[in-house]
Amino acid sequence: MAIVRSVLCYFLIFSFSLDVVSAGTFKVVTLNTWLLPSILGVSKDRELRKTKMPSWLSSSGADVIALQEVWTEEDQDFLIGRMSEIGYPYSARARSRRPWVSRYGRGVLGNGLLAFSKYEIREGVHLHSFSSFTRVDEYFAEKGVIHFEVNLPDLGWTDFYDVHLGAVYFDSQRGTWYSDHIKAQDLQGQEMLQFVEDTKSHAVQIIAGDLNAHPFEWQPEIKSFSAHQLRPLYGQLTRGDLSGRTSFVDTFREVDLERGMTYTYDRSLNSYAEQGSSKQEPSIFCDYVLLNRNQKEVAAVTSELKFNQAWEGEGGGRYFLSDHFGVLTTFMTRSAESALGQILNPEMGTPSERKK
Repeated sequence: MAIVRSVLCYFLIFSFSLDVVSAGTFKVVTLNTWLLPSILGVSKDRELRKTKMPSWLSSSGADVIALQEVWTEEDQDFLIGRMSEIGYPYSARARSRRPWVSRYGRGVLGNGLLAFSKYEIREGVHLHSFSSFTRVDEYFAEKGVIHFEVNLPDLGWTDFYDVHLGAVYFDSQRGTWYSDHIKAQDLQGQEMLQFVEDTKSHAVQIIAGDLNAHPFEWQPEIKSFSAHQLRPLYGQLTRGDLSGRTSFVDTFREVDLERGMTYTYDRSLNSYAEQGSSKQEPSIFCDYVLLNRNQKEVAAVTSELKFNQAWEGEGGGRYFLSDHFGVLTTFMTRSAESALGQILNPEMGTPSERKK
């Protein structure tokens, strides 16, 4: 009888622990969808991939979804309609109010940013369009960042940012990226951080999107990334600068510091990325879920690549969801972490108490 009581007790503790974890965790995923307008003839299998996206995005279990490169209003409306049918009734997007957009073709494609949430998104989405562009074809895209607020269970209102920085051409002859493109991209990163400072309203800020930049500097002489030297843009994001602006944690690397080199734009694994603009362009990790460092409300507990598996189509074709892989991060609130610690080992107290 004592054994039965013990087993029942452990079962109840386990079940209650799962409830605590479920209530105190949320997931965020980002994906560059590669849905360039059909007329350009660049995005392969775009209609097939687009119809697959709602079910694949939902299957990730994400509570908040940040998408880039959903360029046309028709595609945005399609995804909003389908996602609302499968548990994502809230969406965020913003059209430009900048006077130069659509003049002489500048920014005519729009910003391509679209976000979804299972939970309420506050009315009023803020958009910042970057003041300059990187490479020449970026002239037609209004790259930028949108800010929206989500009311998450156990946390409340939270600042989210869906971002897409300009792409950079790779110089095949010199074996490196164009420096003037990188400088323009770094300026966009500074504008993004200032936009966060100007719009943040809550304790927690999360940036999700495609920064088009690897964390580490490229070394053309050895055709490899440095193991220690950070790109200025990445260093500014994760370590801060003299301006005192908010710095962020790269959740993908934070949860596994020993993780080997991994890429979200992987030219060896993704057949779409393999067909990129330059055959010599290296694979890079450029898609991120970032959490502001100077807060005590939330911690990243897991982070992984998503949508990195191909599916077999009719006729034996292999298809990926995009030319990028996604990144999914699971967060846990500190209150849930503390409650879980008390349940599993009440004598040890909360994590903050154990540090004293």
